[in-house]
Amino acid sequence: MSKFRVMIVKKNGQPVGVRAATINGRTIVLALRDMPEQMNWHDAVKIGIPTKEEWMAIAENLDAVNKALVRAGGEPLKKSWYWSSSEYSSYYAWYSSFNGSYGLYYTGKYRNGYVRPVLAF
Repeated sequence: MSKFRVMIVKKNGQPVGVRAATINGRTIVLALRDMPEQMNWHDAVKIGIPTKEEWMAIAENLDAVNKALVRAGGEPLKKSWYWSSSEYSSYYAWYSSFNGSYGLYYTGKYRNGYVRPVLAF
């Protein structure tokens, strides 16, 4: 993974997301805002969220991603934790933490956490 030029993605001239990373030939586009409510992992994966590897690639460019989100009229990622779509086991899933330094951890899938929708293509 390497640094990536972060860009605002538009549809019909309106910002809809930020091209935040590329990993394994896939482009990762983050939505401008978190989902309105925190949710458990089972509900989060239904809407499309980054894998733990995609979160690591996004974290490499975090300052540029957050600046682009704000420029596009969105919200920067919170200094909190976000679900990833990657499972640790049948009871646990990985999450990305942006509290202080970046890290990946796992917790019970029943817990409520922040969710930032993603499109990877």
